[in-house]
Amino acid sequence: MQEKVRINFIDIAKIIGMFFIVLGHILRGGIITTWLYSFHVPLFFFLSGLTFHYTNSNLKSFLCRRAKTLLIPFFIWSLISICLYSLISPFLSIDISSHSRNLNPLLKMLLGYCDSNSPLWFLPCLFLSDFLLWIVLNLKQKYGIYMLALACLISLLSCFCWPLITEKVIFWNAQTALILLPFPIAGYLIRDKLISLHCSFKEIIFSVLFLMVGGTVGTLANHQIGYLGCYYGNPLVFYFAAFLSVIGITYLCKILPRRPLITYCGKNTIYVLVMHKFVITFFMVCPIIKNYMT
Repeated sequence: MQEKVRINFIDIAKIIGMFFIVLGHILRGGIITTWLYSFHVPLFFFLSGLTFHYTNSNLKSFLCRRAKTLLIPFFIWSLISICLYSLISPFLSIDISSHSRNLNPLLKMLLGYCDSNSPLWFLPCLFLSDFLLWIVLNLKQKYGIYMLALACLISLLSCFCWPLITEKVIFWNAQTALILLPFPIAGYLIRDKLISLHCSFKEIIFSVLFLMVGGTVGTLANHQIGYLGCYYGNPLVFYFAAFLSVIGITYLCKILPRRPLITYCGKNTIYVLVMHKFVITFFMVCPIIKNYMT
């Protein structure tokens, strides 16, 4: 019974998070976009920690399982995107290049980037995040809980120091995986507590307050976050606002009822991630829509 409740609120949170990501890619600026970017990607890293099952017996088996769910879809959809945009780009009047524009598209793909479908960067980055979490938990088992604090401290220092680094093309966005590592760690640590919590009126009020305070701070006290470019504004403000918003949203998802459609959509949010860029691009170049918008 506990497993069903866990799956339900995680599926709901994934649906809401993916909706926010797509909306952020559509709006492309403004106060709503700043609010969405203050927490929507950390939400998925936090949810990854909630579903993480640690075992130190077989790292190879763990990596193979995560590669099947994250890396294989990344490479398949990157190749599809590169081929598709190579065919239709002569007819498009949009620029899909990125900061790594001087590199060959296939080389960019190996590095974890895909200009033709930029949201795909999230998949290899999440794979590295899971790998880092496994390492941290393994160190925790050997040397104690202080390893978790050390990992979070390294993440915080990385967030402060990264703007000083001029070269931004890093393998599989490892810098983002490291900076966001406190979110899966937190998700893993509070999983049992979060699952066992009951939806009382008092706790719902606190969750709403967390979401309101986190959203206000993340929107008004910081600049728009750029996860792919690793721009976080004030790191302390970023972590504070993101954690409040993530915890508030996740807990509020527990009050929503379980429905088969929610479970289905929650398990298949990856298809929205890999394909929504095509839909957005279509609306950007469709003559009828362009004429209507202009």
